[in-house]
Amino acid sequence: MIFKARVIRVAPTLLFWGFFFTPFTSLRFGVVGPGEIMIVVAAIVIFFASHGRIAIDGRLRILSGFWALFLLASLCGLFYNALVLGFASGLPFSPVFDLFAYFFILLSILIVGHLAQNNQISAASFFTKLFSLWAVTYSALYGLSFVTTSIFGMPLRYYHFFSPLVDNVHQAASITCVMGFIMFFLALRAKSVLARLLYLVSAVLFAKMALDSGSTKAFLGVLFGVVVSVVFLVVYRPSGRNRFVFNILALTGFVAAIFAFIIARGDLVANVAIRFFMESDGGGAREALYSVGLAHGMKSFLVGYGPGSHAPYGGGFSDAHNTTLTVFLQGGLVGVLALVALAARFARELTVSPVLIGAATAIGMYFLGGDILRRLPTWIMMIGVVYFAREIHLARKSRALGTGHEIHSDPRVPHGQNASRFDKGRPVNQFPQVVKNR
Repeated sequence: MIFKARVIRVAPTLLFWGFFFTPFTSLRFGVVGPGEIMIVVAAIVIFFASHGRIAIDGRLRILSGFWALFLLASLCGLFYNALVLGFASGLPFSPVFDLFAYFFILLSILIVGHLAQNNQISAASFFTKLFSLWAVTYSALYGLSFVTTSIFGMPLRYYHFFSPLVDNVHQAASITCVMGFIMFFLALRAKSVLARLLYLVSAVLFAKMALDSGSTKAFLGVLFGVVVSVVFLVVYRPSGRNRFVFNILALTGFVAAIFAFIIARGDLVANVAIRFFMESDGGGAREALYSVGLAHGMKSFLVGYGPGSHAPYGGGFSDAHNTTLTVFLQGGLVGVLALVALAARFARELTVSPVLIGAATAIGMYFLGGDILRRLPTWIMMIGVVYFAREIHLARKSRALGTGHEIHSDPRVPHGQNASRFDKGRPVNQFPQVVKNR
């Protein structure tokens, strides 16, 4: 029992450091790096300790539900492609990498949810420490990149674009454009003046890193994230009478203003849109890829062709290089509807904070114009901001019930059971027990 208890306490630490290393793809040997290895070991430990019974955290059903439905649709597409079409799309072994990546992301969501549900970590504290360590690491690498363009043979810059320890700039840019908003959110939640100052400096540095990546999508992620955050802060009404009608009218007005700007400055919008979708296009290659990929997807529009590369190109098949098109080709209409439902539920979950809405907008830029379906760091950030949003939800519900206490995480299990060093500060009182104010 003592050995088992010690093994259980190792899992949160393994998962924490596994998540920490995932953005740095240059550290991998092939498709596996230290982050992936530690996550797998953490999963094995958790399965061993729980006898294979994984607790599902309802707070993450937004994410796990999408992956369950998308994987089901894409597997149906794979069977259709293999049994009916005889692998007319893609190659027989092309689905292996995608399937591994998708199940790995789902596994990561499930095991972090299991630890949070069983009170082995305080989810908000866990991700606050993770994102803070990312901030320190990226800031150090950013400063070092002005001195040298590589470290131990691994890149810090691609030409003059900031791309630390990654294979291409977008692997870093898709993180830095979001992390600026997360750091600003943590600054607003920090209690000490010094912590707030450090988080604010980190937010500014992440925004500068995103701009220095040279990615149009990262630039637009920062720009639209700020705009949407400000508009949301000004016009959104979270409570009160007729708030639904008010918010609908505000949204209609915002959309009307966007259309007016497009009509007035159509040439500028068209130029930015072309750069957004055709970035690094290679002489129209990506435009052709999108066109033939969409036409090919319509031939199996319901469930797609399953995981793998299915965009016809150069006599073979290529990755679609676009998240939405990839989902359509692999999971068909069912997959696209699952993605739309994910986006809607994710945005609705984050309406508790204008800054988190900004983070969601920055993520959305890469979902629209890039291919980050297999990018685990993006899903790690999504997990973190969902937990932050749920923390705010519970705190507001606690105040509404008259407890007067802030709730920082799932309070159903008392403090001290299987606790790790990631759950400091967890309140003892259970929810929804009402405690009168003193």
